[in-house]
Amino acid sequence: MINIQENINLAQYSTFRVGGSARYFVQVSSQEELEEALVFAKEKLLEVFVLGGGSNVIFSDDGFAGLVIRLVGNKIEKKEDEIICWAGTTLIELVNFAKENSFTGLEGLFGVPGTVGGAIFGNAGAFGSEISDFLVEVIAFDLEQQKEAPFSKPECIFNYRTSLFKENKSLTIISAKFIFKKGNQEEIENKIREVNKQRGNKQPKDWIGSSGSFFKNPIVESEELIKQFEEEKETKVNDGKLPAGWLIEKAGLLGKQLGGVKVNEKNGNFIINTGGAKAQDVAMMVSLIKQQIRDKFDIQLQTEVQLVGF
Repeated sequence: MINIQENINLAQYSTFRVGGSARYFVQVSSQEELEEALVFAKEKLLEVFVLGGGSNVIFSDDGFAGLVIRLVGNKIEKKEDEIICWAGTTLIELVNFAKENSFTGLEGLFGVPGTVGGAIFGNAGAFGSEISDFLVEVIAFDLEQQKEAPFSKPECIFNYRTSLFKENKSLTIISAKFIFKKGNQEEIENKIREVNKQRGNKQPKDWIGSSGSFFKNPIVESEELIKQFEEEKETKVNDGKLPAGWLIEKAGLLGKQLGGVKVNEKNGNFIINTGGAKAQDVAMMVSLIKQQIRDKFDIQLQTEVQLVGF
């Protein structure tokens, strides 16, 4: 029997540490519990929000009027060359499990917070790889049909930081199946150490809470802007995609602060809670950054982070 609670503060379940309360809240650790929670929501005519690690979501100060279902518990198994795991499994658990079994490919996601379900939902990626690169199948629960349904990789419609599940709110990810290439465990560990080092050099230190990279890297048409970036960073631009953090830096917004929210001085794509921030501070900062980038570069930034209830 699941334990559905009322009026639970959501800030404690978000890495940014802001947000109001959920009208109803429940933590589930199995498919059976998840389906029980979804039945409850349907009977009560409640909107549902499925929460993983809370690293890519910011709830408004007003909270959420429906049912928040938080997936918890690491459940992962190996079947020959496949790895199958529950959506609530943490990414760090998946990366470590792959390493222990000498599977390579996920090293770039080491240190990324959140769950496997959340990573699939937003097609999480870092250091040149995305979680969809290794995915074979997703099992989801269809709220409209009230039954589970399998989705092959092509059916998941993965694109940059999005998927079918991000676009279709009636689908809730239950589990996923992956196939990885075999590698050398020592080399895998060395790659993880290098990724950890690079991530440490990029990430801010002066923060209470953060959601990691806040904006998607936009595809730009300006050859002049691309040339400027390539000359300055001595890095080739792929597919016309420029780092959002670099654009924010060029707009002169590093260190900009509104209320308890600040743009990090080291990485412009990190918006941080310096203490006592409100979700409204985040909304104001996002609006300012979008407006400045639009005015200066004629580029419309899109958030990678979900803003819920704004």
